[in-house]
Amino acid sequence: NTRDFRIDAIRGLSLLVIFTNHLSVISGNLFLRSWSLVSITLCDFANVFIFISGYVAGMVYSKILIRDGFKMLFQRTIKRAAQLYYWHFVALIISVLSILVLQYYGIELIKTARLNFLFSNPLQALPATLGLAYAPYAFDVLRLYILLLLVLPLWLKLLDINKWLAVAVSLIVYLIPQFVGGANISEIPAGKLWYFNPLAWQLQFFLGSFLAVNGLPGSRDFWRSKSITSLALTIVIAGILVRTMGPYLIETFNPAVPFIHDDLLYGKLPLTGKMNLEPVRLIYFSALLLLTVNILPKGWSFWKSDIAKPFVLCGKHALQIYSTGLILVFVSGHILRNINASNTVMIIATIIGISIQVTVANHLEQRKIQSR
Repeated sequence: NTRDFRIDAIRGLSLLVIFTNHLSVISGNLFLRSWSLVSITLCDFANVFIFISGYVAGMVYSKILIRDGFKMLFQRTIKRAAQLYYWHFVALIISVLSILVLQYYGIELIKTARLNFLFSNPLQALPATLGLAYAPYAFDVLRLYILLLLVLPLWLKLLDINKWLAVAVSLIVYLIPQFVGGANISEIPAGKLWYFNPLAWQLQFFLGSFLAVNGLPGSRDFWRSKSITSLALTIVIAGILVRTMGPYLIETFNPAVPFIHDDLLYGKLPLTGKMNLEPVRLIYFSALLLLTVNILPKGWSFWKSDIAKPFVLCGKHALQIYSTGLILVFVSGHILRNINASNTVMIIATIIGISIQVTVANHLEQRKIQSR
């Protein structure tokens, strides 16, 4: 099978947008974030990244299960999880050290990046960090990915035995936090929960794996029909209208609680919360995904063009690029916040950060080619 460059390009794009959003939050200037999916739709690029990661994992590791058996599959996923853990820890160490060097600017970033626990109680925070029981801002996705990768062999084995049983199990687990308040993994310090609830987000990841192995159920012509595409388009447009207009209408009637820009987590718009991947968010992402697949064909020459190449390269080396982005966010975000960066400065800083990540991806690709 020929490589589907859409997967690499869209995953690379999601990484660069996630970097832009994280940098906006850390720096305190939300100008660029206001143009991202998170601010104009009912989902964001975290949905994109987790889904594509599940899709790629299903595509790669299902072949290992068929060819080499469960034992080899388990060994390979453990090895990959160890790589993820390594990059997670390296990125965290470099980020924390950078903040220590720049600390004389003030402690505002430490609070914003959820690092105050690490700085105030290092003896408790360090082992919690090593055990993934504590994660600063923006490190949540890697932590979730590590956990899901460890569970993946069992799910792929169940998928191999009975695909609908595997889907049913994933769906039942997803429904638990939707109906049971607080059903989540507790963090350290006490009282906090995982920002990406693994009980809920596993469905996004494993649905990606399911589609990689089995494809969409039923006829391909049905999913590509005008009626289904029109329905998906209607859902996407309706979501944009609700997301952009709803908060202001709600705030008019309920001004006591200001609207939270971040991710609809706090219930201003029902069933759209990010922590538990609530149903409206999941359905909306599914419609956006189907619309994207139908509009952007696999064989489109654009995927191999010079314009798409930077995104494709970043998508191919997603782990290293995500980790590089985290380091850049913590280092440059600290400086940008303390100089109270203008919109122009933010744009320039973001372009520089993206350029660094693309350069890293290109270097990794050249090394990969040379090693072959």
